[in-house]
Amino acid sequence: MALLATLRESSQRIVIKPNVIAHMARHRQLSWFSREAGGQLFGAIRSDEVVILAATGPYRGDQRSRSSYRSNAKSAQRAIDLNAKNGLFYLGEWHTHPEEHPVASADDRSAMSKLLRASSTRLETLLMIIQARQGVAIYSFGAQGFVEWTVSDGAVLHACEEHR
Repeated sequence: MALLATLRESSQRIVIKPNVIAHMARHRQLSWFSREAGGQLFGAIRSDEVVILAATGPYRGDQRSRSSYRSNAKSAQRAIDLNAKNGLFYLGEWHTHPEEHPVASADDRSAMSKLLRASSTRLETLLMIIQARQGVAIYSFGAQGFVEWTVSDGAVLHACEEHR
């Protein structure tokens, strides 16, 4: 089932497809020696929603510890190029946290700020998903600052899609 994220002050929503949820969940930090993992997010942008269709990573050569993650830059760029050829937009990043319920750290905020400044994407906002031991947190980062979205399960989304 898909996940749905919304903002009270916006009519746009974020839809995360089940394959993306499964990919991130496989890398949860469930033991005390698990290291953070992460990668990139890809999908489609419509007027009323952003749909995350694919997640890549982690990669060989990533910098990983219990409480930090940095993608191998060459591998990440290859994933971005390949997904662009397949018609998918680079939407942002995902990574894990060893906590029960995810909260973006100061390092997460700094990394997204640097990434947005350095990115050659046509998007003005990037997404960041943090996969924790239990659940995910979704943030957007752009001109409006660093914003946390409200996440709900896909039951509402599934019912909506049946009527489209």
